[in-house]
Amino acid sequence: ENMPDIRGLAAIYGLTYIPGPWIESLQLNKGTGSVMNGYESIAGQINTELRKPESAEKMYLNLFANEGGRLEANLNLAHRFKNEHWSTGLLLHGKNTTIKWDRNDDGFLDHPVGSQFIGLNRWRYTGENGIRFQAGVKGTFVDNTGGEMEYNPSDNGGTNNVWGMHMKKERIEGWMKIGLVDEALPWRSAALQLSGVIHNQDSYFGATRYDATQESLYGNFIYQGILSNTNHKFKAGASFQGDWYLEQFADTLFTREELVPGAYFEYTFKRFEQFSAVAGIRADYHNNYGLFFTPRLHMCYELSENSIFRASAGRGLRTASIIAENSGDVIQQIPSVIA
Repeated sequence: ENMPDIRGLAAIYGLTYIPGPWIESLQLNKGTGSVMNGYESIAGQINTELRKPESAEKMYLNLFANEGGRLEANLNLAHRFKNEHWSTGLLLHGKNTTIKWDRNDDGFLDHPVGSQFIGLNRWRYTGENGIRFQAGVKGTFVDNTGGEMEYNPSDNGGTNNVWGMHMKKERIEGWMKIGLVDEALPWRSAALQLSGVIHNQDSYFGATRYDATQESLYGNFIYQGILSNTNHKFKAGASFQGDWYLEQFADTLFTREELVPGAYFEYTFKRFEQFSAVAGIRADYHNNYGLFFTPRLHMCYELSENSIFRASAGRGLRTASIIAENSGDVIQQIPSVIA
């Protein structure tokens, strides 16, 4: 929805929190992304647009089961009110896997067992005089268990008697967008984006405990206009990203606070439909790392109907959540150490 989402403790699991039947479209950008979306993108950006309540089916039900014991259900509901200004949507997802498989007879589960439940409620308002408003809240619950076939979290959690992994994640997200579009001059608009996340994770990898909490706030003000004509467009604005982390790994406690206000300007030039260029720069001040700049440039030229030349250059920065982003390595290494 054009706002940062999969980051921090959710960096390697975040896409699993977006069920496929919820997705309306995907936009992929290679290289550094737009400065409007922040300073973090380095290798590219994926923008996910979810089902819109004003255009989605009134009811969509999807059921799935396979021979591995995976059961999944997805339900999308949409309602448009008679005044045509308001619409709302409810997206629900549930997944459960209970059957344990060990087809290679190594004593370990071939895949984790557990459950996942995700729900999203969103509202949209299209008013007169160019007023646009959206808001939504999303909740995620994940409970997964892996390891040896005999592992039971209630009996063996936190021990190496029978090695296993148990991971429980609870996540709540809220977001809001409010904008004003000049209906006489549609290329001119202003918008404010706000979002907040609380992410809790409790987990054991054998006898090693890893618990983590992330609280994040994000705000972004965007103004869009033109310079002389619509071949020369620009976006300018200011943003704020705040993250608070508390992690416990074994007996060690890690805390991290990141407060990053910033401002940006992006210019877009388009000529004869064949050529376009986007140049942007942003400046951010990090409470731990000080002032830094991220310039970016994207160019696209359509050589023919079937051939397009693209080039991009730029700079991106991010702070790694080292333990959360390498938990897969933890899972793989501990059993081999035990053996």
